[in-house]
Amino acid sequence: MLCAVKKISKEKLSENPVYNELMKDELQTLTEVNSPYIMKVHELLQDMTDIYIVTEFIKGGELKDRIIECGVFSESRAAFIIF
Repeated sequence: MLCAVKKISKEKLSENPVYNELMKDELQTLTEVNSPYIMKVHELLQDMTDIYIVTEFIKGGELKDRIIECGVFSESRAAFIIF
């Protein structure tokens, strides 16, 4: 199985408590949801300095990066990139 790992600095999370709470909520939701249209989180790991999120590998990178590159996205354009 091909996976992706995202590394998040605990130091950066501690600098922004609002972001920290949003990330916790999002990860909680992602670990509970089972849908073919939502990325699956396989594992959450941590060491002294970082948190590691192990997810299914989705070809094409992050949707957020595509939105930044192109500006505004229509729903149909986002669906084309995701699928």
